[in-house]
Amino acid sequence: MIKEVCDHAAPGRHREPRSSAATSVRQTALADDDHVPSSGIRVDAGNRAIKQVNATRGTHIQGMLHFAFKVIERAPTGKVVRDPNQAFAKVMTLVNTFSGDLSNMSGMVDRIGPDWHGSYAVVQRNLVEIAKVLPGVKLNIAEMSPPSSGRVTDALSDPNHPVGFTHTVQSQGGDTMAAMKTINDIPDNAGTGVWPWAGTSVFGTGSGANGTLRASFKVWNDAFAKNVVESHVFAPTRARVAPALPTTVRSLDLRTGVRSTVKVTWSAINPESYATPGTFTVNGTANVTSLGSGKGTTMTAVKATVEVT
Repeated sequence: MIKEVCDHAAPGRHREPRSSAATSVRQTALADDDHVPSSGIRVDAGNRAIKQVNATRGTHIQGMLHFAFKVIERAPTGKVVRDPNQAFAKVMTLVNTFSGDLSNMSGMVDRIGPDWHGSYAVVQRNLVEIAKVLPGVKLNIAEMSPPSSGRVTDALSDPNHPVGFTHTVQSQGGDTMAAMKTINDIPDNAGTGVWPWAGTSVFGTGSGANGTLRASFKVWNDAFAKNVVESHVFAPTRARVAPALPTTVRSLDLRTGVRSTVKVTWSAINPESYATPGTFTVNGTANVTSLGSGKGTTMTAVKATVEVT
């Protein structure tokens, strides 16, 4: 398993890792291709260790390769923009090399987690291309820490906002949603999530019992659902005939994978709604229970579209 400890990650801003087994991987991706074989051996050793622990202890630990595209360098003379296509090509060389080497060893890692560097469009392009090369590998955006205060004074420091833009708690929530959309739009459900860096300090103030989460953190909780419910149904009827709405819908428990049939309570229907041909909707609530505790929202909203002929 590859773990990296970094200070702050935001578009175009990144401090070097303090301590990390992934440090050599990042250096390989961005500076020294000669170290790819030795890095592959180290990743393989981590893969083998993870698989041994899973086999002996019944755990489900996954290995992740973590690196940065780093399209902006901090040169002695100031920030320098690198060609994102050249940076991406170098990273893809690394990914392909690792894939080839590890296929002859313990196999490719389960996940790849690039840092959030560059615009959302650039990040999504990079992730989509990686997914094409490695269709069996899951992806996530790592070290995503949008600020909640401050002002953009340098175009190179934030490609997603113009110079003069003032960061707020609201914009932090908006940036978080944009990152989630970026990873969610990767084809074939390859995108699995967004990992914030130093989440408690970025999305909250204080610490421990005295800590307070900012309103922007609500985005994370709202992004999770405990279940998927059959949220839209269709019911045809004739004019002046009350529609026969289904009494049950299906629900999928995302934690256990269990599918169940649950009852629906529909709002009262005004007879005038189906007195003449046309279309109208009826809201309902699914009686979803026994999903357990933990983060996430229980999805219960159901809507019926009634077509009157």
